[in-house]
Amino acid sequence: MLPCRSADAAAWEAAWGAVPKAAHEGDTYEWDSDPTLEAAREALKDAENGKQASLLRDIFGNPFCTVTLSSAWLAWNVGTVLKLAQGIYDNWALDRLPILADALEDAGCQDAGILAHCRQPGQHVRGCWVLDLVRSAD
Repeated sequence: MLPCRSADAAAWEAAWGAVPKAAHEGDTYEWDSDPTLEAAREALKDAENGKQASLLRDIFGNPFCTVTLSSAWLAWNVGTVLKLAQGIYDNWALDRLPILADALEDAGCQDAGILAHCRQPGQHVRGCWVLDLVRSAD
């Protein structure tokens, strides 16, 4: 299963809870005769779409906004930003992205998109666009 943000997980649980109990247990169930089933299917579909959209935003960011890194940010404090990014990637320590945001900010980064992405709640994936941007700038 793909990682999801807590709001997406809550939506998924709520949608699954709306599916009749008999369907959960695999009993014989007349799916077509239940008027609540269509709403449950739509809620599950919406929850899944939310999870997929979150994943795409984490990997690609905003494709309509060009983001560049300053070489000064990468060189700051003997390459701290680059070392942090590589350590996060190597150890799959994506929960440390807010620390990377702090280091970028201390280095002079004022890009709201980069800083907000690193500090956003929820899980990130290893292909996180900010992490890959910093690592590829080396």
